Amino acid sequence: MKKFFTLLFGLALLAGPSYGQNHICAFDEDINDLLQRYPEKVNWFSETLPSLLQDYRAQESQIPEDSTFIIPVVVHVFHDGGPENISDAQVFDMIRVMNEDYSFTHADTALIDSTFRGVQASMQIEFRLARLDPDSNCTTGILRHRTRLANDLPQGFKTFGWNNRDYLNIYLVGGLYGGGGGGTLIGYAMPPGFNVPLRRDGIANRSDYAGTIGTALGLPVGSRGGSVLSHEGGHYVGLMHTFQDGCSALLDNDYCTDTPPVDSPNYGPCTAQINSCNFDVPDLPDNIENYMDYTDNECMRMFTEQQRDIAHFSLSSVFGRKRLVEYDNLVDRGVFLDPSPCAPQPDYIIEDEVVLVGDTVVLHSNAYNGAVTSHTWDFPGGTITSGASDSTVKVVYAQGGTYDFQYTVGNNEGFNTRIYTDRVVVLDTAVQQSGPAIFDFENVSGEGAEPFQVLVSELGNGFATTGDAAASGNRSLKLDNFAKFAPAVNREYQKDEVYFGPFDGTSLSNYNVSFDYAFAAKEDFTEDLVRVWLSTNGTSWSPRGSISMNSLPTDTAIYQLQPFVPGPTHNWSNKQISVALAQNSEKFWIRIEYLGKYGNNFYMDNLYVGTEVGLAESGELALEAYPNPANDHLTLAIGGEDLVQAQLELVDLSGRTVLSQELPMLLAGSSHRVALPNTLATGSYILRIQSSKGQFVEPWIIE
Repeated sequence: MKKFFTLLFGLALLAGPSYGQNHICAFDEDINDLLQRYPEKVNWFSETLPSLLQDYRAQESQIPEDSTFIIPVVVHVFHDGGPENISDAQVFDMIRVMNEDYSFTHADTALIDSTFRGVQASMQIEFRLARLDPDSNCTTGILRHRTRLANDLPQGFKTFGWNNRDYLNIYLVGGLYGGGGGGTLIGYAMPPGFNVPLRRDGIANRSDYAGTIGTALGLPVGSRGGSVLSHEGGHYVGLMHTFQDGCSALLDNDYCTDTPPVDSPNYGPCTAQINSCNFDVPDLPDNIENYMDYTDNECMRMFTEQQRDIAHFSLSSVFGRKRLVEYDNLVDRGVFLDPSPCAPQPDYIIEDEVVLVGDTVVLHSNAYNGAVTSHTWDFPGGTITSGASDSTVKVVYAQGGTYDFQYTVGNNEGFNTRIYTDRVVVLDTAVQQSGPAIFDFENVSGEGAEPFQVLVSELGNGFATTGDAAASGNRSLKLDNFAKFAPAVNREYQKDEVYFGPFDGTSLSNYNVSFDYAFAAKEDFTEDLVRVWLSTNGTSWSPRGSISMNSLPTDTAIYQLQPFVPGPTHNWSNKQISVALAQNSEKFWIRIEYLGKYGNNFYMDNLYVGTEVGLAESGELALEAYPNPANDHLTLAIGGEDLVQAQLELVDLSGRTVLSQELPMLLAGSSHRVALPNTLATGSYILRIQSSKGQFVEPWIIE
């Protein structure tokens, strides 16, 4: 085993295989991603670490056969109130299966292919749920987190984990974002050695592949769902896939000479012997029963002696996970304590988090960590109609807005309170104005004054007004992505939403939505996306348009490595989307959804909902106009081309032209002052300048 982890060098050069519809594990993609981000690690893993491993194997004093590494575990169950909210009993069963696999005590050890009898091994590793949290408080080792992303969860959710030097965090979810090879992604884990930050470390796994009971009962007959977690646990302690890099002699496969080289993943049940590589001596069949292949769970039966050596090196080395299994840490995590009653922790299930004014919001307790004898709910801005001290509570809101709530649970062991910020969105039902509307975000005076509602992602900031930048005027709507997506957080979408309305769909025809936006990519991993949705009842939503990553960046620089702030007259684009489906509807609402994937800050300004009077997607004129807001005049600054035979119009939001004048010929680089009549009412308008070469259209404010 002289070249352990030189495999990582190969992964840095190769995109890695695509495993099609049976793609189970994202380990290869994660390693490849890390080495692209941190190329300085390649030499360390290809040269230094193999030498350290060789020295470890040469030691005469290995861990005694009657000794066991104990790993303290905390399990995080992410849910949205559905079947992914698995029971404590299923978590206990998951731990049981993992321990049987790692101690080689499961019931089907006798079924191992005779070719590999004699190299099978107990890993001498035991997983135990922690009994003390990081503050030395009583815990069951099982935590619950309600999130609307539970069935398509990004990697950023690992920030909920406990210190990864002290605990193995296992994250159980309904679904994982990204299929890697294009198929079903069941789990992934990071190996030791990268000084892996909390946001990347631990094991993530689908909850319906955890244990053998509950939701795992849906697996094929004979399946031991927990064995998928045994596969991911192998990565966590340093093991590669047995099919790593195929039949390549250069990279020595998985660096275990007692696992024959394998050309590609094996799938399905244990059938006749398969021999996908024939250059090895002796020429042995694939070890399809190895936990580090992709065969069905009922076929997973063994680790090997050299795989055990790698795991023990990882758990014994300061470059690996030595701190995790040290005696002092085990005592601090309470793994030697018997289970005892704990104070409960708050968690909840909500039936609908976006409702209309007057609708009833229903929440149910999902408290964990101990039996609950006391419930206390508090909803500032809302009226509790029943259940203020029960496990189910009902609340009604009389005004639109985004609301927090507080939930306290307790028993004889203690009480715990949690404040949930911006978790209930209440949409107004009164039409804000009968004609077109424009949102310039200039006159938002404070909390509760916003003419919109924000649903905040669980992992970061939501949309908020800012004075940092504006397409016109002094303020805009900003989503702070730069701080949210730190380096090495990849393969995730984080969803933020902002709601506008309702609007009257009966007063105008040819409804459109237009808004200015500014965005910059942070690096080539950026894949952010904006979507616009329409609802005519406030409950069901239809997609109406989007801005993909190809057209989202507005900054001329390829990447912005600092927090992006657009300039007042550049770095802005405009998007127009038809919402004609809203025509003749008494009311309609607009939802703008931002899916962030490692992008920089996003800004939005001058949201216009009305007729197509304010829209122009092509033939833009090269000029600037200022000031905005304006009072008695505005100035036109002509760009690099003469402006000839142009007409200036100022149009109010009902579509009525309130100012129209023909402009003289204006030379490139010149400026021209336009006097505004003192009869203009204060308010929002559309400034439009048209010529044979195109047009300039911008929302404008008259003060």
